[in-house]
Amino acid sequence: MKTLRFYIHPECRRCRKLSLFHHRFDWLDRFEHTTAVPKTGELRPGQVVAQHIPTGEFYQGHRAIQELCRTIPLYRIFLPLFWLRPVREKLDRDLDGCTDGACGFP
Repeated sequence: MKTLRFYIHPECRRCRKLSLFHHRFDWLDRFEHTTAVPKTGELRPGQVVAQHIPTGEFYQGHRAIQELCRTIPLYRIFLPLFWLRPVREKLDRDLDGCTDGACGFP
């Protein structure tokens, strides 16, 4: 049963590549991604929004990745890193959208 939905920009190659990478480790089939526009609004290239499907709650930035780590059992080893403020801040910057062309967005 799917429990986490990742919303990614439809033209962001980096987001699509990372999402497909995560599917390789989702052996319990709990994660899905979509290019649909979430209720939180339209996404910028490189921006990621996650939705916890059972509750309908939305997460952005480091919270989205934290939920991904809770969803995919192999990633649970990374959960203690979220106690570190620099890690949270870096993820928030990296997942707020591509400003330097790193996504390969034209």
